[in-house]
Amino acid sequence: MNRPPDTHLITGGCLCGALRYEAAASPIGPTLSFSCKAVNGNDALRNSCPTCAGLVFGGPLGETDSHTIYVGSADDSSAWFKPTMALFVRNLPNWIVVPPGLQQFETLPP
Repeated sequence: MNRPPDTHLITGGCLCGALRYEAAASPIGPTLSFSCKAVNGNDALRNSCPTCAGLVFGGPLGETDSHTIYVGSADDSSAWFKPTMALFVRNLPNWIVVPPGLQQFETLPP
């Protein structure tokens, strides 16, 4: 796999390990895809593992090179995931503390 030297390889997968991915490649293993309405009214395509139903990434397979990777599915997000905003803060339980300095949105940003 060829990628620029300054890019990070992101690996991850579902809870049981049956569905694996690298950020620069197609997922390894079959996916269970379902469509639902996003808060903005558009359709959102979600992809999960057909074995454990763990949510892994968003977006249609084979139609784009860009997908939403759910950070909870990454093997180790500590090196590359740096949050810049908090979404859906209206739904946060009172014991969640949003880190200082993050932009906050009640739902999705405009």
